[in-house]
Amino acid sequence: MSERLRRLVCSVCDYRKTHKKNFRHPLPDMLILSMLARLCGCGTRKEIVHFGEYYLQLLQSAYGILPSGVPSEPTLCRMENSIDDDAFARLYAEFARLLADGIDPPADGLPVIKAVDGKFMRGTTLENGRWPDIVSIYDVGRGIATDTEACQEKSNEIKATPKLIERAAFEPGTVVTADAMNCQTGIIDLIRQKGAHYFIALKANQRSLRYSVEDALPGMTPDDEYHPGVEIGHGRIHERHCRVFYAVDGISGIGRFRDVCAVVEVTTRTTHKASGEESSQTRYYITSMKESAQVMDYVSRRHWGIENNQHWELDTLQGQDATKRKYPKAARNLDTIQKIVHAIIAYTARRKMPEEISSSKEKMKTQFKSLMTMASFNIGFALSMMAL
Repeated sequence: MSERLRRLVCSVCDYRKTHKKNFRHPLPDMLILSMLARLCGCGTRKEIVHFGEYYLQLLQSAYGILPSGVPSEPTLCRMENSIDDDAFARLYAEFARLLADGIDPPADGLPVIKAVDGKFMRGTTLENGRWPDIVSIYDVGRGIATDTEACQEKSNEIKATPKLIERAAFEPGTVVTADAMNCQTGIIDLIRQKGAHYFIALKANQRSLRYSVEDALPGMTPDDEYHPGVEIGHGRIHERHCRVFYAVDGISGIGRFRDVCAVVEVTTRTTHKASGEESSQTRYYITSMKESAQVMDYVSRRHWGIENNQHWELDTLQGQDATKRKYPKAARNLDTIQKIVHAIIAYTARRKMPEEISSSKEKMKTQFKSLMTMASFNIGFALSMMAL
């Protein structure tokens, strides 16, 4: 196990009265067992217990953990329900940033993109009928969520995002991308104060500006355009057209937002090969960047890395939505453990995979699944991944 991972698990504050010494299983040991078992494909506490029993001798000899045997399911349940979820998430953020620093940034000329988005934990239902919402700031190029924040029970992402931005340390030239919910003057001000650019979707929640943009752009000549070649995949023919408008001062209401340098229009047309059915969509963005249409199109597409990579992997490979938890604290701690596992896999994939794989979204999805499959069949390989 790496020193970074050991430091993380040993820094989690024990919720028990440790001075009485009336417990059998040290908290770091239980966390390591939970992470390693999930890395090998275990999803439930019952599976984690069986995994620990099967590999107990190896874990005791390799890591020197679990001297008193494997914790029971109720003990693992109490662990998830009792750990300080906010403090655990902060420790994860420190760990994730160390891992991200060890991965090379994107190629020269391309911006570092930090995507902000939330994900519901659908296996847990709050008293008001909603699901817990965990907002992440995700380093798209490195494939790791570097910080998380839980929305309060009667709040939403608008309140959680500023906390993430305030804690973040952005590299020069970083672009923060977000969906339309975060198109708020306060959030944009924070991003600019932190020295980063923003690239944020514009929808009907900013109704007057959205309508002003829709009315103004047809009468304007774009300053730059980019129309990549037709893409064929997943049974669809996909076309994109990106247009960038820099002369935005005359658009009503845009002055409320700080340092808007351009409005970006991205039009997509999709044809389903089997049915021939066509659909089209136009998205608008405001940004403080002043880049070419090709770079703007790149940024607009890369934002979806948080959905297509992290959220997809948490659900498909670790079964996050299918995992039921009764209390929001347990759900948050489960999310943190699963994100630690995700960060370990991302680090392994990007440090040890060939460039043609690590730079491809679809190949990376295959590699994530392959790495977890290899870990499930080869405990030695899983232990090597934990060594980072």
